[in-house]
Amino acid sequence: MALDRLLKTAGEKARAGIILADDAVSAFLPKNLLYQLCTTLLERDYLCHIPGNTVAFNCPEMFDYLLNAALPAVYDSNGPEIGIWSAGCSTGEEAFSLAMVALEYMERTPDAHIRITATDLNENRIIMARTGLFSSVRNLQCINKGTETVIREDPKWNILKKYSSERARIRYPEGNLYRMEANPEVVGLCTFEVGDLITSPKEADIVVVSNVIKHMNLADRRAARRSLESAVKPDGYLLVHDRTHPKFNLHLESDTTFLAYRKLQGSKDIDAVQAK
Repeated sequence: MALDRLLKTAGEKARAGIILADDAVSAFLPKNLLYQLCTTLLERDYLCHIPGNTVAFNCPEMFDYLLNAALPAVYDSNGPEIGIWSAGCSTGEEAFSLAMVALEYMERTPDAHIRITATDLNENRIIMARTGLFSSVRNLQCINKGTETVIREDPKWNILKKYSSERARIRYPEGNLYRMEANPEVVGLCTFEVGDLITSPKEADIVVVSNVIKHMNLADRRAARRSLESAVKPDGYLLVHDRTHPKFNLHLESDTTFLAYRKLQGSKDIDAVQAK
């Protein structure tokens, strides 16, 4: 009911977008209500439709690779200050997953310092991400028994339990997913910004992208590929957890359920390196 009343006050479609863009108004809304309002606006197409469904730890193997291979390699080559860019972050699930893995790595490597910049073209998604609420697992059979919830085991749920520990908590079940809330230390690692990955790339040691490129036309796909490649620092990584993406002109280090590319330091002909 509260959501319906709030939507009525939003009025016309354009005005709804303006209200959500007003930080002064957003600051007075409870996080959960703000999250629901943004979700409803997106679902009802109040704002331009941009595909952006996401879920935490969407590719479990990639996050294990990040912890055990990519982060140690970047630490050894580029030093303890490590930047990660989540390109096309949607409502923040990927960024919070990266932050949980980053915290795990920093516990292992005390002098490491990791920051995550997450960008998306849609402002309402960025507002949702800043609440710290995120979707954990989709398509699981959930059975509520009073305060106890029985959940079918799933790789994404298993990896969430592995990395989240005290870093996130279940707020409430919602349909076939769980709404989680990231703890302040997780949210604190992330900076969420409205931005176009083609025109406003963020230089980083590790760049992570999911399925945003496959929704683009051919010209934009090429531009996005160049932008992502240029954003990776020397000896850095590009992690792609959608195998439908175009091939990147970087050295391919892993080709399993995800793709891991590395920009080799001092390589004059990356295409030649990848062809080997």
